[in-house]
Amino acid sequence: MFKTSYGLKVKIAFICISIAVISSVFSLFLIFTGLNDQEDLIKDQLMLISKSISNSIQDQFYERYLGTTAISGRVNGFKLNSSEAIDQLNKYVDNYQIYELVLICDFNGNLLAANSKDKEGKPLNVEYLYKYNFRSESWFNAVLQKKWTEDKSKGLEGVHFEDPNFYSYIDETFKGKKFFNALSTYIYNANGQPIAIVANFVNFEWAENSLLRLYADFERTNWKSAQINLLDKSGTLIIDYSPVLNNWNKEILHDDKVLKKLNLAERGNVAAIAAQKGGEGSTETLNVRRQVKQLAGFTQVTGKKFVDDIGWKILLQIDRSEIYSNINFVKNLFMTLFAIVVTTTIIVSLLFSTRLSKRLLDLTQLLSSSNNVLNRTAQEMASSSEQLSTSANEQAASLQETVSSLNEINSMVTKTSDMANVSKNKSEISKNTVNSGKIAIDKMLNAIQNIKVSNDAVLNTVNQGNRKIADIVKVISEIENKTKVINEIVFQTKLLSFNASVEAARAGEHGKGFSVVAQEVGNLAQMSGNSAREISQMLDSSISKVKAISDEIETEIEKIIHECKLRVDEGENVSRDCADKFEKILTTSEEINSLINDIASSAKEQAKGLTEINKSMHEIDGITHQNAMAAQETSKASLALIKQGQEIHDISNDLHEIIQGYTIDKVNSKVNYPPNSGGESFRQSEYKVEHEKKQKKHTPIPEDKVPSASDPRFEDL
Repeated sequence: MFKTSYGLKVKIAFICISIAVISSVFSLFLIFTGLNDQEDLIKDQLMLISKSISNSIQDQFYERYLGTTAISGRVNGFKLNSSEAIDQLNKYVDNYQIYELVLICDFNGNLLAANSKDKEGKPLNVEYLYKYNFRSESWFNAVLQKKWTEDKSKGLEGVHFEDPNFYSYIDETFKGKKFFNALSTYIYNANGQPIAIVANFVNFEWAENSLLRLYADFERTNWKSAQINLLDKSGTLIIDYSPVLNNWNKEILHDDKVLKKLNLAERGNVAAIAAQKGGEGSTETLNVRRQVKQLAGFTQVTGKKFVDDIGWKILLQIDRSEIYSNINFVKNLFMTLFAIVVTTTIIVSLLFSTRLSKRLLDLTQLLSSSNNVLNRTAQEMASSSEQLSTSANEQAASLQETVSSLNEINSMVTKTSDMANVSKNKSEISKNTVNSGKIAIDKMLNAIQNIKVSNDAVLNTVNQGNRKIADIVKVISEIENKTKVINEIVFQTKLLSFNASVEAARAGEHGKGFSVVAQEVGNLAQMSGNSAREISQMLDSSISKVKAISDEIETEIEKIIHECKLRVDEGENVSRDCADKFEKILTTSEEINSLINDIASSAKEQAKGLTEINKSMHEIDGITHQNAMAAQETSKASLALIKQGQEIHDISNDLHEIIQGYTIDKVNSKVNYPPNSGGESFRQSEYKVEHEKKQKKHTPIPEDKVPSASDPRFEDL
C-alpha cells in the first residue's frame, strides 16, 4: 500500500552533511599535506643544522691543525730545554688563544719544555709533567710511527690528530678534569731533520662552543629538548650536550661514564646507525636513554678543511612532540574545528530539514484538504448542473406541450373566427329575408318555416360555438396551469442559480467563471418569469372576456330561441300579426348581427393574442434550450474542476512522497466522478423529457475549511 523511500528531511540533511564533510575532509587533506610538507622541511632543516655544525667544526679544526705545524718555526733556533723555548711557548699560547698546553718531548718520551702559563696568563702546574714519561702515550707513538692524520689534497699533512680524551697528567696540570684533543708532530731542524716531538693539547671547547650558540637559537624556537652529539669513528660519544638530561644545565658536561664509552649505534639508535654507515639526512628515532621519540638530523663531518678519515659524525636530536608542537597544535585545532563544523552542520541540517519538511508537510496537508473541498464542491456543482440540465429538459418538454396546446387553441380560435364570419353572413341573409318578407308578406308562412329551419341550424351552430368557446376557456385554463408550472420552474431555476452563485463564491478564484454562468442562468430565468407572468395576465384577461362573451351569447341565444319558437308558433296561428312582429324580428336580427360582429372581432383579437403567446412560448423554449446548454457547460466546468482537483491531489501526493519518503497508493485516493460524467468527460446530455424530478440535497461547506489565497499558512511558507 505504501511506496517507501528516503524523505526530504533525510535527503537535505544528507546533502548538507555530505557537503560539509567533503569540504572539511578536502580542507583537512590540504592542511595535513601542507603540514606533512612542513615536517619534511623541518627534517631537512635538522640535516642542514647538522651540516652547519660540521662546517663550524671544520673551521676550528683547520685552524688548530695548521697552528700545530707552525709551532716548529716558533722554537727553531732555540735550545729546546731552555727557558727561551718556554718563553716562546708561552707567547705562542698567548697569541693564538686556542691552545691550552704545548709539550716538547725527546724521542724517549721525556719532557723538554712546556708552556708555564695558560692562555689567560695564569701559571700552570707543569712540575708533574717533567717527571712524567710520555713514551707510552698513543699520540707519542703515532708520531714516532709517522701515523699522520692527513689529507694532502687539502694541504693537511704531517700532523697526528687524536680524538678528545681524558688525560691524567692534564688533569694534574690544570687541577681539574679536562677533555682535550692532542695534535702532535715533529720539530725539525734547519736541515729538515726531526729533533723532537711537539704535542698541542687543545680544550675540546673549540668544538663545543658552537653547540652552545646553536642551543641558544633552539631555545628561542622552543626546541629545549635538543640534544647535540658528536660521535667518533666507532660511533662512541665524544660530545654529549643534553641539557634535558642534566636538569636543564646549559653547560657542556664531561661525564667520563658517558664520553668515550657510550656507543649509540650499538644501543640501537636508528640515526646513529645510519650515520655510522656513512649516511646523512634525517629520521625519526628513539632516544635510548630517555625512551622518547625524537626527530634526528645526522651528517658526516667532512669538507675541505677537515680530514675525512677522522670519521666524526654529527647527531642532532629533538623530541618529536616538541619539534612538531606547532604542527600538532595546528592539526589538533583543525581536527577540533572539523568536529565542530561537522557537528554544527549536522545539527543545523537536521533543524533546517525538519523545519522545512514540517512546513512542506503542512502545505501538503493543506493542499490535500483544499483538494477534498474542491472535489466535493465540483461534484456538487456537477450534480447541480446535471439536475439543472434535467430540469431544463423537463421545462423544455413542458414548453413544447404548451406550444402544442397553444397551436391547437390558435386553430380553434381561427375556426371560431371563421364560424363567426359564417354567422355574420347568415345574419345578413336573415336581414335580407326580413326585407324580402316586407315585400312578399304573402310568402311569410313559408319564410317563417324556413326561419324555423334556419333557427334550428343557428341553434345547433350556436350550441356548437358555445361548446367551442367552453373548450377555449378550458384550453386557456390549462395554459394558465402550464404557466403556473413555468413559474415554478422559473422559481426553481432562480433558486438553483442563487445556490450556484453561493457555491461559486465559496470556490473563490476557481468559481468565478461558473458564477458568471449562474448569473446568466438567473437572468434567463428572470426573463422566463416575466414572459410567463405576461402570458398569465393575458390568459386571465382572455378567460374573462371569453366567459363574458360566452355567457352573453348563451343568454341571447336562449332568448332568441325562445322568441323564435313563440314567433313560429304565433306565426302559424296568427299571421295577421306578422307585419308588426316582423319589425321586431328585423331589429333583433340587427342586434344579433352586431353581436356576431363583436364575436368575430373578439375572435380575431384572441387569435392575435394567441399568436403573441405562441411567439413568447417559442422564445421561452429557446431560453430553455440555452439553459440546458449552460447546464452542460457548467457540467463541463465542474468536470474540469474535478480533473484539476485530481491533478492537485497527485501533486500533493508527490510532494508528500518527496517530504515523507512514502506515498499512499493512488487507488485509495481516486476521485469519484459524478454519475453520467463519462469518467474523463461528461457526455452530451440528450435533449429529452424526464418526468421524474430528482431532489438535490446541498451540503454546506464550512468557510473555515476552504483556504483562501491569503491563508497565513501559505504566506509563512
